[in-house]
Amino acid sequence: MNPVLEKILQNIEKVPPLPSIVMKILSVMRNPEPSIKNIIAVVQLDEVLTFRVIRMANSAYYKRSGEDVRTVGEALIRLGNNTLINMVIAESCSQYYESAGTGYDLKRGELWRHSIATALVSQKLAEKTQFEHKEALFTSCIMHDVGKTLLDSYMSTKRAEILSKLALGTVTFTQAEMEIMGFSHGEIGARLLERWGFPQDMISAVRHHHEPERALSGKKLAYHVYLSDVICLMMGIGLDLGGLSYTAQKDIFDMFNLSEADVQMLFIYLVEELAKTEEMIRG
Repeated sequence: MNPVLEKILQNIEKVPPLPSIVMKILSVMRNPEPSIKNIIAVVQLDEVLTFRVIRMANSAYYKRSGEDVRTVGEALIRLGNNTLINMVIAESCSQYYESAGTGYDLKRGELWRHSIATALVSQKLAEKTQFEHKEALFTSCIMHDVGKTLLDSYMSTKRAEILSKLALGTVTFTQAEMEIMGFSHGEIGARLLERWGFPQDMISAVRHHHEPERALSGKKLAYHVYLSDVICLMMGIGLDLGGLSYTAQKDIFDMFNLSEADVQMLFIYLVEELAKTEEMIRG
């Protein structure tokens, strides 16, 4: 085995376990008749998460007027099902991104901001395409670059080689990773999700989020993650060491039946939603 890969896989074993609430939510929402009461019950078992959900429901954006929310059930009424669920998933996953990104030429916090932005725009895209598993899509987008958090320090030592390879203009960033390191950040992220017991379609979507055509399962999910990622990179959100090597696949917008006006609408939506979400997080 590649000795560097072996060391990184050893480091995966040291990563704090994913909060169980994420898997519980995904399990509930994949049920043909999901019960929001079950979601509320799960959230209420976590005191810290309950506090954060209530705090966000009382943020300036959502409160507007009226009394403060005091329970998760009241927060649900104010926020709506999808917002509450996505908020819980995002809060549960944020810990893995706190200090990562500098090895990829990103400012601290920008990798997390990119992950949030990708997840947000994926939900609007899912409405357009009538993609059913929105929670799985949101979570896959949140986690699509989690492999970068494990490669952050190592990438710093390979920066010059990566840039030299990209300067040739013949490879994508993912291909440069593969040629120089023998693996990509998508592969490392997928290995982490495997350890956490994620569903196979989500693992595949994370592994192949830059090359969705290679996904052996969950290909539709992988393409949704891919396009959501591309849209954010087109807007310069999370544009890292890879720079302009991130290019959209030919005919990808036609594949999704998206007109130029649709893409512009997604841009506008993302700007507004990202600003709103950041305001909510600040409380």
